[in-house]
Amino acid sequence: MVYRARILAALGLALAAASSLSAEVVTLPAAASLVGLNPFFSDVRAFNTSYTSTLQVTATYRCFIGACPSPAPTFPFTLAPRESRAFDDMVADPAVFGAHDTGGGVEFDASGAPGQLVVTSRLYSTAPLDSVGMFIPGLPPSKAYPLTVLTSIRHHRVAVVPTGFRTNAGLFNPNDQTVQATFTIFDPVRNRLGTPISRTIAGHSGVQISGVFETAGIGDLTIDNAFLVVLATAPVFSYAAVIDNHTADPIFVQGAPDQASAFVTPTRTDTPGGPTPTRTATGIATATPTLGSPTATPTITLSPTITLSPTITLSPTITLSPTITQTPSITQTPSITQTPTITLTASKTFTPTISPTASQTGTNTATPTITQTPSITQTPTITATKTATPVSTASPTVTVTATKTLTRTATVTATPIPNLVIVGAGGSTTFSPPIITIVAGQTVTWQWPAGIGPHSVTSGVCDTSICTPGPVGGPPPLNFDSGFITGAPITGTTFSQTFSNNGVYTYFCKVHGVMMQGTVNVF
Repeated sequence: MVYRARILAALGLALAAASSLSAEVVTLPAAASLVGLNPFFSDVRAFNTSYTSTLQVTATYRCFIGACPSPAPTFPFTLAPRESRAFDDMVADPAVFGAHDTGGGVEFDASGAPGQLVVTSRLYSTAPLDSVGMFIPGLPPSKAYPLTVLTSIRHHRVAVVPTGFRTNAGLFNPNDQTVQATFTIFDPVRNRLGTPISRTIAGHSGVQISGVFETAGIGDLTIDNAFLVVLATAPVFSYAAVIDNHTADPIFVQGAPDQASAFVTPTRTDTPGGPTPTRTATGIATATPTLGSPTATPTITLSPTITLSPTITLSPTITLSPTITQTPSITQTPSITQTPTITLTASKTFTPTISPTASQTGTNTATPTITQTPSITQTPTITATKTATPVSTASPTVTVTATKTLTRTATVTATPIPNLVIVGAGGSTTFSPPIITIVAGQTVTWQWPAGIGPHSVTSGVCDTSICTPGPVGGPPPLNFDSGFITGAPITGTTFSQTFSNNGVYTYFCKVHGVMMQGTVNVF
């Protein structure tokens, strides 16, 4: 966020000035009592929001159109709790300001808390129709901004019979000090129209630009969707009145806070050199065969040490795409074979038993009875011999092969380029941003992206059809020209200019003319 703070430093003085505003002052930025071809009058209402506190108010008329009275007339009044006070034609009312045929703003300084006083107004015309008008709010200090945008801006070229719309623009300066302000018109696609309008406004005063398109040199233009950017050196209340030329019916456009430009492009800081990448793979495999449980459990430890040095992609966005392929090939083929040897040893014992039996009969015959009772005992003896015969050794070989595509690494630090303007971004015919605001003494850098061009950055002014090169801004005015530049195919190209003095510096591209314009506001 440091770079954004630096880009916004140009608004620092303006933001600091806001602290000088009293939170108890409500400002009506436009009020009038004008009689003529297009008469305008202001009916004002003041209201006390408190249910218990009386409010002491002093209204001060800050005239800046017509024969303004001096010193500034004031009118004190009191509002009871919940009281509303009406001031019809407040500017011309002799009991209030008595300032016929003048215009300006009114500051209401109240004694109560912020928000206790509410001021509203109807600014209206009685011709050519009776009557048309617009609502104008009283604004607290928090609604004053140094950079504002006014939308819904319309303009039609002047015709014999009035048709279409015209636009007046203005602002009120609630500060004690003088401010400088610039009004710049843009079309819907951010092309600047005409010449920026610069004004100096005293403290507690204002300015109105009647016919802002004519003042910018583009009175012949017809457009229904333009916008105005108002840049001031302190917080101000900006506004516009868009008026129907046929009926004089106006609308009030209140300035909305705009965003300051903050474009940056990252730059690269490389860490050069560096060691050649090394990778160390340490493989340790152990296999401990256990009889009856033939397992081999290798323990593999990989300890790669990888050092990558920078791969450089030269573009606003740096992309590092390392591709590292590890293809380890590990061959483990432990084979353990158990071959038991069984030996059967049979022991056979044959024991005949002979039992002679003598029997005497009358014939003395001896008949032996022979009984064979063989007893066979088989006693196998089993001897199991387990032989573990591994085909591979107990320590298999581990091979790790690393295939690496990226051999360098980049250390990328996004370093913003302050006050950067991109030329022809994306092949367009624009300066991005079209308006940049800086402090006197700072430098603006224009960058052509890779392959863009040709374009130029040339000081000068443009009307609706042609641009004229030459010195601008100041005083003293400044003349600058980049020449025709094409963004280099890889690195892009830049052009820088330092602005030492306050002013509005307009420039354009000599190739594209009115289609491609930019502004540097310096204060």
